[in-house]
Amino acid sequence: MRNVNDLLCSMNSDDGVQGIPLKKRLGYLRRLQSEIQKNEGEILLALQKDVYKSSYEGYLTEIMPVYTELRSFQKHLRRWLKPQKIHSALTHFGSKATVVLEPLGTVLIYSPWNYPFQLAILPLIAAIGAGNKVVLSLSPSAPHTYNIIKMLVNKTFQQTDVIVLDNERFNSEEVLSVRWDHIFYTGGEAYARTIAKHAGEHLIPLTLELGGKSPVILDKTYNLPLTCNRLAWAKLLNAGQTCVAPDYILLPKDQTEVFIPALIKALQKQLTEISTSSMLAIKRPEKLELIEEAFKHSEVIYGGEIDKSEGKIQPTIVLNPPLDSLLLTDELFLPIFPIITYNNAREAIEYVNHHPKPLALYIYSNSKCFTEYILNNTTSGTVAINDSIMQISHPYLPFGGVGESGMGRYHGRSGVEQLSNHKSILRASNLFDIKLRYTLGGKLSSLRKLNSILNWFSKYK
Repeated sequence: MRNVNDLLCSMNSDDGVQGIPLKKRLGYLRRLQSEIQKNEGEILLALQKDVYKSSYEGYLTEIMPVYTELRSFQKHLRRWLKPQKIHSALTHFGSKATVVLEPLGTVLIYSPWNYPFQLAILPLIAAIGAGNKVVLSLSPSAPHTYNIIKMLVNKTFQQTDVIVLDNERFNSEEVLSVRWDHIFYTGGEAYARTIAKHAGEHLIPLTLELGGKSPVILDKTYNLPLTCNRLAWAKLLNAGQTCVAPDYILLPKDQTEVFIPALIKALQKQLTEISTSSMLAIKRPEKLELIEEAFKHSEVIYGGEIDKSEGKIQPTIVLNPPLDSLLLTDELFLPIFPIITYNNAREAIEYVNHHPKPLALYIYSNSKCFTEYILNNTTSGTVAINDSIMQISHPYLPFGGVGESGMGRYHGRSGVEQLSNHKSILRASNLFDIKLRYTLGGKLSSLRKLNSILNWFSKYK
């Protein structure tokens, strides 16, 4: 193959605009599930080598979500794809209206390094479910997972339907030179802007699954042990390298003496389950020098130890860092908890709204009034109340961002809808015809009278 366009030409088939037939899609999904089950050990080993995940964490965060999605698609896909009947307006009396989901064509999927298996396979399932052909561009920073996914794809799919790009053969500029039918990107904001610029030039639809700083807001009614356990788990998961990890905590001022010791206790207890030392290995250690400098200008309450040579960091709690600190301006992607104290709920909301709209917002409270106040005065891609991260594992909840945290939704039915063309179809009746439509030079009063009649029917019928 000389270039990506040649590669796409080799994927052409007789499937036409209807894409991969439904029966074939379901067969692919069954076969994919079977191949993953056969190769679980190799997948977990690859994840351990690439992102330092234990078998337990690898299975929990990478394989189980894929199994959940595969079961959901095999059970519900036929129903999701049924034409949707639309109520006809009085102006279209006698006609029938439907919306049909049809494939977009060929979808380019970019996957990141932090969840290299899950975040490649879940979009693939959605794209195949919608009947599209797929080209996967996998992160070169997870080479062992790359090899296992390529093997699974080759065993499961025909090369005319799904292929994995060779990172050594095709560079990013060449890949973006193609006029894809859709681009699905999960990753950082910087490269997302490059992709969005290319997509804008060629009017290519996009799904961007990004990240940002996901806030946690507590009030005085939160459940102390439950909150600390769930926050510690969410921050230690994948060493904080999760796009929806709680990034910073907004805490009532009078709660510091109660909350911080409890959070430290929860972190210490859970850390012993995943590490033989007090530190965690991270995938991208180049940021540690900047973080170490930021610690020098902040009140480190717990942790703060960094080993740059080993690429490790101790889970850390920082109280009220400077507002211009790297800890509060950049997405951390590290096991660090900056805590910002506040006087009242309005102050907390103002801080959140002063920053880009987050991918996730976490509220810990037993007060319905407080919770509704936060929900009604903030915007985020997702929300979890009295929990963290679990909202993304719900198989029937759409997942995605808003503003700088992303665009588009997937998981379950929303993924099929995201990667389909919603084709509106109107079937008009031949049994009768309204002559008024043809009198383009007629009286305006006739149209106004007709509109009044339609208004009356819409109110009383």
